[in-house]
Amino acid sequence: MGAPLPQGALIQIPQDVLDSLFYHTLIMPCTLVGFYTLLWYDYFSTMEEELKCIWGRPMSTGKVLLIVNRYLPFCDATMMMSLVFQVHTGRECHLLAGVVTWLIFIGSAASEMILMLRTLAIWQRNRWVLRLFCLLVFGMWPICIWLVYKETSKNIYDTEGGIGRCISHEDTHELYIPYALLMVSETIIVVLTTVKAWQHLPKSHSAWVHQLYRDGLLFYFYVLCISTLNMAMISAGPVYYKSWLVLPQRIVHSVLCNRVLFFLLDPQVARRKEPSDRVPISNQGRSSVINSVVVTGAHGEVTTRTFNINDDLFLEEMGPRLHRTSTSAESSSFYLSRP
Repeated sequence: MGAPLPQGALIQIPQDVLDSLFYHTLIMPCTLVGFYTLLWYDYFSTMEEELKCIWGRPMSTGKVLLIVNRYLPFCDATMMMSLVFQVHTGRECHLLAGVVTWLIFIGSAASEMILMLRTLAIWQRNRWVLRLFCLLVFGMWPICIWLVYKETSKNIYDTEGGIGRCISHEDTHELYIPYALLMVSETIIVVLTTVKAWQHLPKSHSAWVHQLYRDGLLFYFYVLCISTLNMAMISAGPVYYKSWLVLPQRIVHSVLCNRVLFFLLDPQVARRKEPSDRVPISNQGRSSVINSVVVTGAHGEVTTRTFNINDDLFLEEMGPRLHRTSTSAESSSFYLSRP
């Protein structure tokens, strides 16, 4: 046993140790609690929209993506809170961190798919946009899956005395590439949405359409900002700051995607749309005049509507449920799928 310290002696603690203690005892816990509160606040404030827009609709791929995007962050956040606030063995830290990492990846992929599908709908299912998104999905996601697997295979956590708080002791530089690829995907989505807004907004006087593009671009901007900060921390920050903004980015991604989709799927919003809120119709860049539109409903009812339109204007409020079946010089026929 060493000699006792003389009275009045000062203990020198390295600065990096003080920074690590400050991060693990204050910065990370406060950040998690703040964004966990935001997640629950958003859930309760949008519960009415969820009941109207999700549970009253038949099961579909979009509905599954929306449910995953809305509820999976609660699992991510709860397990991350356990990592930060509870004591674990080194093995438990490794297992929990691996599960959280995979859940965040799956949830982020679901959010990105929702944004891609929305952008593809804005572009009228343009085949070049579809090919671009397929290239992003099949080119980037296998790389991300491999890097996440490598990251979760390493045990980068240790605890003092075998049990304690989960503290990373290695650099997680492999996660830089997945987040960089995510930023590339989000930037492409922002550019495509901006281009379509520039083409469409001057021709539309609808407040609904203007709000759609304004909110969409604003939400994308928020996501890009936190993605940039997260990537900066992963690439250049201290080891213990590498995972600081991983969960906040996931929560912001989920919350903003949910709000965009609730706005699009809200039946009250659909009823309030003005006649200029129309689905894009392509006529190879030429102006078109449609004297009559025959719409067959989901239950067989048929209605006819007469008006003139120009190419790239919106047709009616049916959105992606409206499908062209035939066309002629003076009329076009459509059928309306079930909601």
